[in-house]
Amino acid sequence: MIIQLGSHWTHHKNGGVYTMIIQLGSHWTHHKNGGVYTIYDITNDHSESPDYPLHISFIGRNGKRWSKPLDNFLDTMQALEVEP
Repeated sequence: MIIQLGSHWTHHKNGGVYTMIIQLGSHWTHHKNGGVYTIYDITNDHSESPDYPLHISFIGRNGKRWSKPLDNFLDTMQALEVEP
């Protein structure tokens, strides 16, 4: 379950609860390929239906655009504390 708190998202998974700040323009790295990506949109944030889960849209340095459901995004990406 995801609860929106402004630009903070509380994420409940596997019995744990943590809060993640996801901001437009923030930089993330993929856990397998090490690529650096920038978040440019958060979609379906108005929907309460499980048919339309929250998606994070991000762009790589090569200009390719991607989108993942929030749960999948958080499982495969790591926030960068410093801009690359």
